[in-house]
Parts: sequence; structure tokens; C-alpha cells
Amino acid sequence: MRRRAGVLAAALVIGAGLGAVGGAGPAAAGGWAVTVIDPLPGRIVAGQAYKVSFWVLQHGTHPFSASPPISLGEVGLMLTDDAGASVSFAGRALAEPAHYTTTVTVPHDGSWRVTGVQGMFLPFHVGTLTVPGTLKALGVPAAPSQEDVQKYWPGPVRPPVLPIDHQRDPFGLDAPKVPEQPLTQPRPAAAAVDPKSATEPVGSSARRVPLLAAGIAGVALVLALGAGGRAWRTRRR
Repeated sequence: MRRRAGVLAAALVIGAGLGAVGGAGPAAAGGWAVTVIDPLPGRIVAGQAYKVSFWVLQHGTHPFSASPPISLGEVGLMLTDDAGASVSFAGRALAEPAHYTTTVTVPHDGSWRVTGVQGMFLPFHVGTLTVPGTLKALGVPAAPSQEDVQKYWPGPVRPPVLPIDHQRDPFGLDAPKVPEQPLTQPRPAAAAVDPKSATEPVGSSARRVPLLAAGIAGVALVLALGAGGRAWRTRRR
């Protein structure tokens, strides 16, 4: 009886762990952030400079929460055209927590993929900028609640709340890699970061693989213990 109770308890613990890793959707795991851009100033045309402000929200809901000396790192916006050429623009902190500004000049007409550069976090695919035209933003994995807004941004300047897409991968795996060089305004596309030499951002999806493997191994162990218990009882009879 005690053996069966122990096996059942282990199964419940492992099942709960697997649910935390894979059952609550991708936004339930790890450290991540989203970039949300404030409404753009009308129609965007090539060759003209625009002041663009944006927010980098940890877990989609609040400012970066680590304590010094840990810092978020360099943030900004990166535009990538259909040919793969990119230009990037470094962000400068504004008065509000998690709020930044930059000056964006789009080199030519066309469709541009907009990516948020988020310091220690993986890049985030914001949406598509059509030039001439405007930005079509994607849904986000999470957004600030009214309580979040009142807590972190009690003043008149607040992050826009976008529609939530629960199926979005918050780790931004579909976003282009950010070059190692500091952000400039603008610059041609650079080589992707070498994963062997770069520090892996917080919340990388690579962490989910060993977690899932450990969970599967744990379930196998529980099944083996149960089978062993039945065999032991059979021999006693």
C-alpha cells in the first residue's frame, strides 16, 4: 500500500511539472519580453525621419524587473526588407518605465519586417511596416491588465494594449537574429550571431528541451516502479 501511494504521489508531481512546461501554452515558460510600438505619426514614406516610441515589456505585462547590477541591455528596432537587408535604430530611455524612443528612417519603399531588439531577451517580431503606408502589428502573447497599468504607469503615458494571441511563441523564434555590433542608425545587414560565442538570452527555448526530457524520464521511472511493485507482490504470493 505504501509503495502504491509513493508511486501515485510521484506521478502527480511529475504530471504537474509537465503541465507547467507544456500544458499552459508557450507563454508559461521562461523569461521573455515583447516590444509594443506606440501609434505611428500617420503615413510613413521612405527617406524621411520619424520619431518612434516603443515599450519593452517583460512577460508582456511589466517593466524589466531584475535588480542591479543586472541590466536589460541595449534595446531598439530593426527593419528587414524582402531581400534580407536590415537597418537598425538604437533606443533611448524615456521617463516612463520600459518606454524608449528612436529616430527611424526607412531607406526605400516596400514591405519591412519590424523586430524589437530587447537586450538580454530574444528579439520579438512586432509586425510588418508597408512603405508608403503604416505598421500592421501582430497580436502579443500577453498584455498589461488594468492592475498592471495602474501599478507601473499611473500617469497619462501608458503602453498600448494589443490583442492577445495565446498561440504566439513569446521567445520570438521567427524573428531574425540581431547582429553582435552595437545598434546604429542606419546600417546594412550583418552576419547572424554565432550561437557558440554569444550568451544565450534569458528564456531561450533551448531550455525547454531538457525540461521535457526530464519529465518523460520521470514518467518512465514511475511506470517502472509500478511494474516492479506488481512483480514483487506476485512473487510473494
